[in-house]
Amino acid sequence: MTISQSNNESNGTKPPRIPTTQGYGQHPLHDRSQRPLKVIVVGAGPSGIAALIELKKLPHIEILCFEKNADVGGTWLETRYPGAACDVASHAYQYSFDYKTDWSRHFSPAEEIGEYFISVAKKHDLYNKITFNSRVIGAEWDENTGLWRVQVARDISPESDTVVEDHHAHVFINAGGILNDWKWPDIEGLHSFKGKLIHTAAWGPEIDLKGASVGIIDTEADIERFNNDPKYYKAFRKQIEQQMNENFAASIKNSEAQEKGRQWAEKMMSSAIASPELRGKLIPSWELGCRRLTPSLPYLKAIQEPNVNVIRTGIRRITEKGIETDDGEVHEVDTLICATGFNTSFSSRFNIVGRNGVSLRTMWKTRGPEAYLGMAIAGLPNYFTLLGPNCPIANGSLIPCIESSAKYIVQAITKIQTDQIRSLDVKQPIQDAFNDYLQEVHKDLVWTGSCQSWCIYLQPYDSTISADP
Repeated sequence: MTISQSNNESNGTKPPRIPTTQGYGQHPLHDRSQRPLKVIVVGAGPSGIAALIELKKLPHIEILCFEKNADVGGTWLETRYPGAACDVASHAYQYSFDYKTDWSRHFSPAEEIGEYFISVAKKHDLYNKITFNSRVIGAEWDENTGLWRVQVARDISPESDTVVEDHHAHVFINAGGILNDWKWPDIEGLHSFKGKLIHTAAWGPEIDLKGASVGIIDTEADIERFNNDPKYYKAFRKQIEQQMNENFAASIKNSEAQEKGRQWAEKMMSSAIASPELRGKLIPSWELGCRRLTPSLPYLKAIQEPNVNVIRTGIRRITEKGIETDDGEVHEVDTLICATGFNTSFSSRFNIVGRNGVSLRTMWKTRGPEAYLGMAIAGLPNYFTLLGPNCPIANGSLIPCIESSAKYIVQAITKIQTDQIRSLDVKQPIQDAFNDYLQEVHKDLVWTGSCQSWCIYLQPYDSTISADP
């Protein structure tokens, strides 16, 4: 880390020595009241909530959180398409410090997950720290003041114009997440379609598909979506997490565990799909785990219904009436649903400018998205991100990763505060060495396999940006 010291003696006076019961003077550097900090957090989804809870434990910290939606929850507030759920068992997809034991299902629906995060935010009294309907549109580091200037566009009311405000903070935490910037497929003529065009990430309660002829464009992964004894719950959660961790051996290319895992998955899918032709369309040829595995037996059952036709031919273009595939056939539909997921490039949704006026987008032009431990980025002092490039997702629940990252960030902020540090920045050679090591390790793992997935940042970098597709 590159560290520059803060100067709290600009008025010509030294901070007083604080007497202790032992009769010794406490070093003023460790008196937190001598270094009050302001922290801005972007986003109030699972990452932002965890960060706010940890930040509230620190003394002499002023916290501001800006959330683009009208409530907390992030993607679990927005995702409402029919059947939307999490592909991680609910008892493991929650905070370790605030657990719910009465989940309605093993893989609970999006509405229930969203309600869980709202309940946690209320329990920890976070709402008074959050400004809703506010979107961060830019951030710039000021070397002279040692502060971040953050621009926020606020929708005060439906009737009024958007107001742009400037806010300043010593520390800037980006908890905006990677599963909220939904993307349309890059297909010619998409918006020329005259019927109803819907994206699954923007599903509204007014949508009614009864009697409609529906076409779904998907990327396969996106088409899916205790009792009261605490000891029993903890044992059950540990069992789930242990099972997920044990699966890591199958992530090694050409390993015995990989081969056995693939045989098991192929057998399961074959037994669930009656038609040999459909099996050929759906059972993939790439390594097991190259793309994220989804608990999808209901999905496999649904696509075998007589009113469903699975088409694996590529799409040439969208017409006013439907979809034209590469074989020249036109499939007419009333409604076109795009289940094409999110922009998971890790590129910031807004412009971030660090030291020497260099933007984050410029920094990532050479090697692609990179960070140190997925949390800090060289050239962006006092800037931290949750779920950044190559964050420690592993192959299971995101929540433990979020929790550990939030704790690490708060430890860094504590260091800034107690040691009177003006700016904390990762050294570029250290960040490069960390990412070079990651790329070398991933050569032997399935996430650099033969499939297309969002864990690979393609040309011109060909680098792995996530340990989980």
